Amino acid sequence: MTLSPASAVSPSSTTTAWAQNNVPPDYFPSIQQYEGIQRLALKYNGWYTRACIDFHVELRASEIVERVGKNGSKEDVFALARLAHDLRSSLLWAEVCERLRVGWWHHILNPYKFSDSDIEQLGHSIYSLFSILATVSSRPKLFSHLDEVCVLYDEGELTVPCA
Repeated sequence: MTLSPASAVSPSSTTTAWAQNNVPPDYFPSIQQYEGIQRLALKYNGWYTRACIDFHVELRASEIVERVGKNGSKEDVFALARLAHDLRSSLLWAEVCERLRVGWWHHILNPYKFSDSDIEQLGHSIYSLFSILATVSSRPKLFSHLDEVCVLYDEGELTVPCA
């Protein structure tokens, strides 16, 4: 039995366009996948992997936050906050704060309504951070003045300076 040329599969037909151009495909992991990559990099001291994920998150911070969406689940929003803190990403925090300032996730990230299990899930550092961010609000609107603060990490130390 012989194969006709029409039924044969050529190598170029199975090669994707990104491989032909030496450009990697777009990579859009979920927040939980980002967290998993971060945990693995820390567990196995993967400094190169950590540098790659840091760089990827910094480049796509706005996109990552947008994908969680205005009506994101509590698990995704908490995971996003943990990721921003674990990566020490001031840029990711800036994106989170911008969404909080305009009203996203108030029902999820209101530190005055956190239960003990919420605090345990987030971690005490992140709970403290949201408590600090909530104190710069005007009385009628939670997180209303977040344009006046920023979350910075310097040598691993967390600071929240005012503009």
